Amino acid sequence: MKYSLSFLALAAATNAAVLPRQIFSRQATPCTFSLIAIGDPKGSVVETTIGENRIGGSYPQGVYSIDAKRLTDAEGHNCSISSTTAQFQCKQGSAVTLFTLGNNGNLLYNDTNANWLACPATGPGEDGSFNIFTQAKTNTTGCETIQILTGGFSCAALGRPTSTSTSSVAPATSTATSATVAATTPAISTTASCPTDIASGPFQYPHLIVPVSSESPDHAFGNQFTAHITPQNATIFNFDIPSTSPYTGTCALLFLFPRKKPRKTAGLILRC
Repeated sequence: MKYSLSFLALAAATNAAVLPRQIFSRQATPCTFSLIAIGDPKGSVVETTIGENRIGGSYPQGVYSIDAKRLTDAEGHNCSISSTTAQFQCKQGSAVTLFTLGNNGNLLYNDTNANWLACPATGPGEDGSFNIFTQAKTNTTGCETIQILTGGFSCAALGRPTSTSTSSVAPATSTATSATVAATTPAISTTASCPTDIASGPFQYPHLIVPVSSESPDHAFGNQFTAHITPQNATIFNFDIPSTSPYTGTCALLFLFPRKKPRKTAGLILRC
C-alpha cells in the first residue's frame, strides 16, 4: 500500500522518488542499522570501547544487526541487559537478551517494553553522555524515560529486517522523498487533519537517507545521517510504513528541530 504524505515547504529545491521494495535473503545480506534515542535526552546511540551503549558523547555511533531476536554490535558481541545493573550493553561473552523491532521501529526488550532510562554517565572521562538502562534500574536519580528507534538501515531499500525468522512485523512499502530530517506521524482519526506532535501517537522516521548531487550524477554517496539541500544537492528519504493499523490514515511529514537551550552536547546549525 502506498501512502500519500503531507509536506512542509522548504526554501530549497527538492526531488521525490519511489524506491521499489524488493525481497532479499537476510543470511546472504547482513543488514546493519543504527539506534537513535527519542525523548530528553535525544540523539544517536554510541558505543564505548568497553561496550556501553550511550546517548551523546565523543564515542563513535554504534552499528548493530539483529537475527532471531539476537542483537549484536559491529564486533559481533551480544547485546544484553545486565542482570545486576539493568544496563544496555554489548560486551564480549555477554549472555543473550532477546530483542525485537516494533512496527514503528522501536527497539523492544522482553517483546513489549519500549521504554528505557537514560541516566547521566559518571566517572573518569565524563563527557555529558547518558548510559542506557531498562526500567528495572533501582536508582533512577537524574534519569529520564526515552525510547530507542532503529534507523539508517544498510539494506533499507530492500525492506527492513525482521527480528525473527517468522516475522510478526507487518509488510511495508517504501516511499522516498527529498527533505531535511523528518518523521512521519499517522493521523489518529480519519479526517484530513494530521497531528503535529509525535507524542500524540505512533510514528516512523527515515530508514534510509541518501544524498544526490547534480554535480556528481554518477556517484553513489550511500546511506548518510545528514541531509544536504542546496541548488545542486537533494536528499532522498526512504520510509518503511506498515500497511496495517494504526498506519492506515493520512500521514504528516514533520521536521523536528531542538529548542535553543543550554545543552551538554554540541548545538545544531541550519544553513539555508
